[in-house]
Amino acid sequence: MANGTIAFDTLSTSDSVNTGTTKSIDTSYIFNGVNKSWHWSSEPGNLSDSFNVTSATDQGTGDNFITFTNNMSNATYPMPSAAQYNDISAMDESHIATNGFRHNTLTHAGSKNDSKHWAGILGDLA
Repeated sequence: MANGTIAFDTLSTSDSVNTGTTKSIDTSYIFNGVNKSWHWSSEPGNLSDSFNVTSATDQGTGDNFITFTNNMSNATYPMPSAAQYNDISAMDESHIATNGFRHNTLTHAGSKNDSKHWAGILGDLA
């Protein structure tokens, strides 16, 4: 049995359940518009759930290094993120690499604080 390749530029559906009309989307939008990695951490150095993340290494209070399973194509990717309660979630700009990034959680006063946090990574895989 031979395996082949299916290639297409547009996905279409009749959307008959909702409207009965044809809907379509360009596949490049799907590829370019989705998270390439994300993680949820309930405690330092622990991954409660993730996608394309190998590990979260506790680097100290409010400081984790997130390692990707599959590298990004460059180190200029954006990271939407959040932390619990009134804390702030941030990428440490001095530690961004194609294989991962340093993720800090801080209080509003600016001191590092261990808290639940999540982050999503956008950009292109290598």
